[in-house]
Amino acid sequence: MSVKSRSYFSIPYLCGAARYAREARALEAAPWSDEGALVHRAYVVSAVTTAAAALEAMINEAFADATETDGSCIQGLTPEVRSKLASMWAIPKMAGLPILDKFDVAHLLATGKHLDRSDHRWRNASWVVRLRNDFVHFEPRWQEHGPRAVAEQDKVERALKGLFPENALTGTGNPYFPDKLLGYGCAAWSVNSVLEFSDSFWTGIGLIPPYHAHRHHFAAQ
Repeated sequence: MSVKSRSYFSIPYLCGAARYAREARALEAAPWSDEGALVHRAYVVSAVTTAAAALEAMINEAFADATETDGSCIQGLTPEVRSKLASMWAIPKMAGLPILDKFDVAHLLATGKHLDRSDHRWRNASWVVRLRNDFVHFEPRWQEHGPRAVAEQDKVERALKGLFPENALTGTGNPYFPDKLLGYGCAAWSVNSVLEFSDSFWTGIGLIPPYHAHRHHFAAQ
């Protein structure tokens, strides 16, 4: 007799991202040390990348569950909608779509409407994903400091500056990306942005989020 098991990672990722954010906050309140600053950056980057990983795992789980008889995390959707999701998931290119595009496809199939890409929840979640990509595929490069900073650096600062407190462990003359960006504020914002976006998605398709019972583990404060 064989036994099967099925694993889900979105909830552990959310728990981990929140924990990394809390650890970053504790280090910002601790006395300065070179080792503490290094670990602090590791926690912040991990919070961002893990929060983005939670988003991708979550939507992949939703599509994969559509192929199951009971629908699992999307069992509240009609059999017709689940069948549409399952058929879409069977298309080879579907799994390779950008993360938020997969949410959009699922929302369209479930409600007949696209997600609003001009909404702040889409914008913030897309920046979490973009930061994750920047960190995972990071390539060292020289940066100009001061008024001649390159346009790409300006773009990140224009988009994110003011959305959360800057890193408390860096100097005022340091560049916004990555030094001023990578603080507890960014870590907590990433977790909260992912939750706000995913909450809106699940509510929009008429379901309770599958992570609802575990929400107390996701506090980044």
